Amino acid sequence: MRFCPADYPRVGEDGLLIPSMYAGAIPLMVGMALWLGSCAGALLAAVPISIIMLRVLTEERLLRRELPGYRDYARKVRWRMVPLVW
Repeated sequence: MRFCPADYPRVGEDGLLIPSMYAGAIPLMVGMALWLGSCAGALLAAVPISIIMLRVLTEERLLRRELPGYRDYARKVRWRMVPLVW
């Protein structure tokens, strides 16, 4: 049996965002810096967040090319990192 993302049950955050693990890392990085009282750390979180965004785009290109059914899955689950934004 082959895995087909289009048949994947869209429940929870996986039905809202494609790379939900990466999307969860963004508020974690910014929130941890703010919790520790570091505004500079919160601003510098833009560096790893940018790297994550590039990784998401790279992975998505690979998945669209190599994984059957991923295009249909990506059409159903539109958002990548931030709902209603990207």
